[in-house]
Amino acid sequence: MAIKLHPKHSGRKIVTRSKTTYKSLSKSSKTGYVQQHESRVQHKWSLVFDWDDEVLKHYEEPEGFEFEYEGEPSAYFPDFMLYMKNGEIDYIEIKPKRQLMKPLVQERLKVIGDYIQCLGFGFRVLTEQDLPFGQIGLSNLRRLKWIKLDHKKTKVELQKYLPCGDTTFANLTEEVGSQKLVMALMAEKYLNFDISAPICNTTVLTVNKEKIYV
Repeated sequence: MAIKLHPKHSGRKIVTRSKTTYKSLSKSSKTGYVQQHESRVQHKWSLVFDWDDEVLKHYEEPEGFEFEYEGEPSAYFPDFMLYMKNGEIDYIEIKPKRQLMKPLVQERLKVIGDYIQCLGFGFRVLTEQDLPFGQIGLSNLRRLKWIKLDHKKTKVELQKYLPCGDTTFANLTEEVGSQKLVMALMAEKYLNFDISAPICNTTVLTVNKEKIYV
């Protein structure tokens, strides 16, 4: 997978504890850029940001901040920068829960958060325990993201395949003649379904009327 750094990237080389330059690569369906993640938790959160309608765009490893910590100049590089639907920009720090329990880590993040908020931006610290989806949900997000990146149909073309009422995955697949097409409708959120449950023939699908363009 080719890596092209986004324009807001800090250029900082990611080095994990295992001394590799990255833990995973993941292409965002919202920006089209391939992201480098230094942990599996970061990768999981990138899937959530891709799915979340409140997040318009998200970039990993954005440019850092210079601030003063304990009387000395210090640098901080956020894990993500989010452009939110409400017009705000949020900077995100991803930390394992066990690290976040350390007093020195909490103290430094408090200073960083106060500084960034004084600049007019939002700041959040997220852990693996804050993830809104379990393994099944995350697996569905990963699968649907690649469907969204791969399908070529326009919104108008996709909407022609929407059912008239509630149906199941199997019934709609039979009706339109393609599982991939049904998955594209799900990936674009034209169909509501339980994202936390396995996608199978009996998965109930309902039309998301808020997404329909007239």
